[in-house]
Amino acid sequence: MGTGHHKKGSLFAPRNEDHDADHTAVWVVSFLDLMGYRRDLEALGDRPSADEDDIHRRFANVVERHRILIEGLKMYSERLGQISSDPNQRLVSHYRQDVNIRVTGFSDSAFIESAFGHLPDSPLIALNSVIDASIAAFFVNLGVESPLRGGLDIGYGLWSKGHLYTAATVRAVELEKCAKYPRILVGNNLIGTIESLASSGGEAGQMAQIIQNVFYEDPEDHRIGLDFMGLASQRSYARGFTADDVRKIWLFARKGQREFGARGMSKERGYYDRLVRYMEPRLQLWGISEG
Repeated sequence: MGTGHHKKGSLFAPRNEDHDADHTAVWVVSFLDLMGYRRDLEALGDRPSADEDDIHRRFANVVERHRILIEGLKMYSERLGQISSDPNQRLVSHYRQDVNIRVTGFSDSAFIESAFGHLPDSPLIALNSVIDASIAAFFVNLGVESPLRGGLDIGYGLWSKGHLYTAATVRAVELEKCAKYPRILVGNNLIGTIESLASSGGEAGQMAQIIQNVFYEDPEDHRIGLDFMGLASQRSYARGFTADDVRKIWLFARKGQREFGARGMSKERGYYDRLVRYMEPRLQLWGISEG
């Protein structure tokens, strides 16, 4: 990612320049938010305590949920520079060392931000890597019963003095609010760009097709999201995850149905009903029965 000001609308950023200097580019932004985190904090109450053991016990769950989200993404971004030995991933991995993903987080959320690539043949490496990291975050967090949802979009913006200014951030946050149940919704800017590039040929067109294949239209509200447990994700993004990981998420989804149903929390129960309906037709893909 570069520092110079670039032509507005350009997908490419200059290479090997100071990341902290002001620069413009088209940015991809993924916003991930931990579901129920505020409710967990409110349940702790405001009772002060001088007992360190009591403090750590009370706050252990919220601290751990935040740690898993933020530290997991940071560790993932550090691994992006590694070249994959999988021949099916050579197109993606060849330029990953040029990708810089910035992870910033509040107590219950994280932004994954990256500028589109500088290479005309492979401008989508950064986007592909942000999708990869977002899907990995879903598997990891849901697997430890820490639900999250998110939004993903692209837009022209300015990086200045450690801050990113782009409408893509606003849209990503709004998409997260619309997601309701655990999923990552995709913005119209991103969908339109991928549709255009998918027919362009070359490495950019090939990668656009890979990304397009992981898009999924929810039959209930017709919103487009990332099909994180679908076939395209299994082949291109969720390669490090197994049937055991999916089984943990499935059991968690069913547990959410039971527990929120028993507590009369119909809205929350509905979120897990939606997650179960999303997962059911994909279980066989991972070799899992519905039991």
